[in-house]
Amino acid sequence: MAHLNLLRTQNIWRLSLLLWLGLAIAPVRAELDVWTVVASPGPAQFLNVAPTRQVQLMTINGVLYLGGANGLSVRSMTLPAAPKLMSAGFQKGALSSGGGRVLYAVVDGHGVYRSADSGSTWAPIPAVLPAGTITAIAGAPNDPNYVYVGMASGKVYEYSSFDGIWEDLTLSLPAAKVYRLAVAPNDSGRVYAAIEGQGIYLLVAPNRSRHWVKVSDLNGIQDIAIHPANGYEALLSSGGTVERIYATDVGGRSWPLRNGLPGGALMGGLVYDPLDHDFAYLGTTRGMYKFNRGLGSWSRLGADGDLANKKVVAVGVDPRDTDVVYAATNDDLGGGRLYRIEQSLPSNLPPQAVININTLFVQSFDTVVLDGASSIDPDGQIISYKWSETSGITIAINGDDSAITSFVAPDVTKPITLRFQLEVLDNKNAWAGAQAEVVVAPHGYSRGVLGDEAEFGVEGSIGNGDVSTRGGGGSLGWGLLPLALLVAYRWHQRRR
Repeated sequence: MAHLNLLRTQNIWRLSLLLWLGLAIAPVRAELDVWTVVASPGPAQFLNVAPTRQVQLMTINGVLYLGGANGLSVRSMTLPAAPKLMSAGFQKGALSSGGGRVLYAVVDGHGVYRSADSGSTWAPIPAVLPAGTITAIAGAPNDPNYVYVGMASGKVYEYSSFDGIWEDLTLSLPAAKVYRLAVAPNDSGRVYAAIEGQGIYLLVAPNRSRHWVKVSDLNGIQDIAIHPANGYEALLSSGGTVERIYATDVGGRSWPLRNGLPGGALMGGLVYDPLDHDFAYLGTTRGMYKFNRGLGSWSRLGADGDLANKKVVAVGVDPRDTDVVYAATNDDLGGGRLYRIEQSLPSNLPPQAVININTLFVQSFDTVVLDGASSIDPDGQIISYKWSETSGITIAINGDDSAITSFVAPDVTKPITLRFQLEVLDNKNAWAGAQAEVVVAPHGYSRGVLGDEAEFGVEGSIGNGDVSTRGGGGSLGWGLLPLALLVAYRWHQRRR
């Protein structure tokens, strides 16, 4: 018996020693899903997290801070004056070829400066920039040789280290202030420009002939986030709204992304998840929100009280661990802080909105059924439905707060497209949305294919969620089979 007690005592000591060693050796992790203060540098104007995981923050007073999870320190800059604007340039790669270390700074009266070592040393871009006030700057994330500037006069210039000159790219842009520029991460030649009072323009180059196309009417842009793998898709934050746009070489289409965002909030910094492009992060005057593209909704990031009443002006995501997100906040007293959060698995999965339609193609006076009863919530229940018409001739929806609703197709003289949106709310206050289109042709319309007079298709949910169509006997008959195949193809392409 004494021998047994001795063994037990030895085992207890061994276990205690192992536990002590484990606690001593194991790294200390930040508390999950809680915003913690990293530093209080003052109101931010620029925030970036480089592939090296280095946090780069510049205040509105032109002071550059560098650091990470454990804090920030001031980077002394060899510039003739405090910079007014800053942009990250080459971000591709982690440590090779200077990836993540290139910064550009605008210094009033001195032009544009470039740093290839995260701000330790700076050199002016040697080419002379035409006179004027620089109001926007953007470096190319995939190429250290290109940077773009926008002017108060409406001019846009591109600098290439290959040519060593500033090339005027204004072309057909409206003569108004350029207040925001963004360069596609996968294509240094694809540039978005926000023009004061004129909307958003995209620089494209079909057949090597560069020109600008208008892709959105949205004004007052706070931030532009371009899809990391598709330069034709972007998110825009402005005032109290967020839009997703799909651009082409000839124009663009846009959809509002409001599901789950707080009412009355103003939008701020916006960024895609650099690894998982189905997610994006948005700063607002009521905290930080995360967008799930697959479910089509936003949800608050972090505990409700952490950033709920703080103005988030800039956002950064750790490119090596995208569960780590940084938020720069400004307050009304001229102060500002940098916060950090490390995410765990979500405590509430948002619902998924699904629209079934009895027919995609109708004639005037036909009854169309919109069915949202297949919408689901993976860990709870849906408690409300809301239908709305987002484009087309205004029509009356019968029961816009029911799972299943209907409307009578309007009297038209040529084919038109009506777009509808369904929003669903779950029992934990998470939203999701879906959109669908119905083509209405004149009564008695007999053409087998409607052609280009209407824009056909069924959109996925606002975040590319599922939208299915339920067979119900289209009122235009078998002559529309080729068109149905065309719609299916276009739908497939849009969902890729």
